Amino acid sequence: MSVFKSALVAGMLLAFSVVAQAQQNKFLDMLPIFKNGKIVDRGVFRDKVPTFEELRANAARIPSYETFIDELLRQAPALRENHILIHHSESQQLSSLTHPRVILFGGGMAFGLADDPRQEERRVEIMQVDPKTYTISMHEIVFHESGPEFVEKPTSCAACHGQNPKPLWNPYDFWPNTFGSAIGFVGTSEETRAYQEIYARRAELPSLRGLKLGAKISQDTENVTAFTQYAHQINLGRFSAQNLGPASGIDDFADPLIAVFSYCAADRYQKANHEKLREFFHPDDAKLLPDLRPIETDMIASRGHFKNFLDRMQERIFPSGEVKFKVDHSRLADETGTLAQIRYVFELAGVDATNLTTSLIANDTLISAPSNTPIDFLGSFYEARPDLFKNVKLVPVDLNDGRKSWMRADCESLKAKSRKIRRRFASTRAWTEFKTDAPMRPVISRCAKCHVEGLGDAFNPAPTIPFDQPAKLATLLQAPQSRLREKIALRIREARGTQAQMPPGQALREEDIDSLLAFLDVLGKPPSH
Repeated sequence: MSVFKSALVAGMLLAFSVVAQAQQNKFLDMLPIFKNGKIVDRGVFRDKVPTFEELRANAARIPSYETFIDELLRQAPALRENHILIHHSESQQLSSLTHPRVILFGGGMAFGLADDPRQEERRVEIMQVDPKTYTISMHEIVFHESGPEFVEKPTSCAACHGQNPKPLWNPYDFWPNTFGSAIGFVGTSEETRAYQEIYARRAELPSLRGLKLGAKISQDTENVTAFTQYAHQINLGRFSAQNLGPASGIDDFADPLIAVFSYCAADRYQKANHEKLREFFHPDDAKLLPDLRPIETDMIASRGHFKNFLDRMQERIFPSGEVKFKVDHSRLADETGTLAQIRYVFELAGVDATNLTTSLIANDTLISAPSNTPIDFLGSFYEARPDLFKNVKLVPVDLNDGRKSWMRADCESLKAKSRKIRRRFASTRAWTEFKTDAPMRPVISRCAKCHVEGLGDAFNPAPTIPFDQPAKLATLLQAPQSRLREKIALRIREARGTQAQMPPGQALREEDIDSLLAFLDVLGKPPSH
């Protein structure tokens, strides 16, 4: 991985070792830069990229899908290099090894392009981030013979991104459905051959012909690491702005949270993790703290579930490929304790973090990003709530590349400050085991829990519905005499309040039902030929 993370607790020191080379160093450009205790630059908003509104105002310049791409790259040349290629998309834009979905990213924007012949209608999916509030809006441009149709907040987008949209991308550094799957390297020989084939015919595909593509995938050419950090930073900004405001309940718990973000309470062992965190609470409050270990134990199980899901995905996509780079799933185990502490402090404050993850399926928890999730979170929290840092001593952290972009708190002074404060713990808890349904998650995430991940009733398992494989789902929906959409609609709407209701726990809200059915309608539309 680009940054090997380790918390050296002895002496309350935190060490970072940056071993990135060439292009993999690009993810550092997505980080905010701190100088003299202030954020002076935010990498995710640095590039100038046209917004949905600006593109709509110049609709006459983009009458077709092809002219749109040309005009976008003309206005935002940085996008020629900021791209990833997804050969097995989880979105409503279909893709394959011969026709990958392309994501262009930068400047608080992301554009989804797809040339797959199984979808006749060309559409561009757009994610737009407000640089002031980190509020995300989803849009779409659909290209008809008569010209482009600009659609604000399409109903179908909410099925995956949620009613209050968030970015979607697996934050772990293993992406079996994307070129550059293994920490930015090629994972299998089949992946190498497939990339070589699309590179040879890149001029034939509108989504690829204007991009700067490397002849092979390597540290010098991959962009997946940078995009992962891009989505991660936006998501932390979104969550901090929306969930950690003055009314959230986090204010009284700001010091323990800052301590966790700064690795002040880190230890490799579960019991020690709990004891070290207790030191940041008033002695009388520390006696009342619930046990951290159930959350940490569940997080370990959740991470294993997610990594197994990714391994199975790679085996499904590349069943006979020789593995060229095997991702070591055990190498990031030490971060689990600190990530569990983050979730624990949120629970004490009454902050619901069930929709914090950027994964769509199989991952309900925080997990590593290319840089360092706790330290990144500290920066986003600081940006959202600088008032809570007034009496906190912050020290810069060097990335070993000449930029002191990160910061962390001085642990000893923070501990002394935090131990003086009495706190009232939240009376309700949002945390549940990862196997259970989380109503705050997008509707596709909730449906996949049983129908993809197999985490429902073990004695009465739900039938498999490939929500994680939209191309396969589209085939099922478009099959002659298919009643799949009708059956799903029956279970999520008409059967509400009965034993046949889906999901079985808490019924879907009306807006989630609408978004799921709209998503199915997009996939169920067959080509005219």
